[in-house]
Amino acid sequence: HALRTSLIPVATSVAFSIPGVFVGAVMTEKIFGWNGMGQYTVDTISNNDVNGAVAVAAFGAVVTAVGAVLSDILIVALDPRVRVN
Repeated sequence: HALRTSLIPVATSVAFSIPGVFVGAVMTEKIFGWNGMGQYTVDTISNNDVNGAVAVAAFGAVVTAVGAVLSDILIVALDPRVRVN
């Protein structure tokens, strides 16, 4: 009986950790020498590229918004007592 209620905070936590996977990969990419979003972020900040830094921040904001919407949808699916108006 408590499983549905206890899954709500877990769903919220997982949904808001999704942006960290995409945007917060700077350390992993620097350690292993992989090229990706983290390397691009470091390069744009090092080169004072304002447009690139804003693009990375905007991408992070969009991924966070998508994670929040997915979290809300998942919470409504898990607990039917939550109403969407």
